[in-house]
Amino acid sequence: MQQFFKCALVGVFALGAVFAQTTTTASQTITTGIVGLSVNQNARLNILNLNPDTGTPVVCSADVQFVDAAGGTLKQAAIPNIDPGKAAAVTLDRLDIADQAMPRINLRGVVTTPSAAATAAPPACSLLVTLEIIDDATARTDVVVTGHTVPLQ
Repeated sequence: MQQFFKCALVGVFALGAVFAQTTTTASQTITTGIVGLSVNQNARLNILNLNPDTGTPVVCSADVQFVDAAGGTLKQAAIPNIDPGKAAAVTLDRLDIADQAMPRINLRGVVTTPSAAATAAPPACSLLVTLEIIDDATARTDVVVTGHTVPLQ
C-alpha cells in the first residue's frame, strides 16, 4: 500500500511538471523591399495590428528597424503595445542618417514580433507593415511598399 502511494505521489508531481511547462511563441519577422531615400525625404514604417478586438484581444509589440542595403542599422525602436485594429509608426528623417555625403541611400524596414514565454501560448500577432517615402516639403507620399513575412528557418 505504501508503494502505491509513493507511485501515485510521483505521478502527481510528474503531471504537475507537464502542465507547468512553458510554451514559447516563435518570433515573426516582416521585411519590406528596398527603396531609395533622398534629400528632403523621410521614411515612415507603419505597423497595423490586424487582430480583431472581439473576444480576447491580442495586443502586439514590435521591434522596428530601418536597415541600409549593406545590412547596417540606421534606426531602431521598440513599440511595446499596438492594440487590435490600431496602428503605430516610426519615422526616419534623411537628416538622421550619419552619411550625409550620399545624396541617396537605399533602405528597407524590418519588423519583428518578439518571442514570449507563457504558460499558455497566446494567439499570434497578425501585423500589416508598410513603408512610405514622404516628401518633406509637401508631405506627399511618393512611394509605398508592403512588408512580407520572412519564412522561419
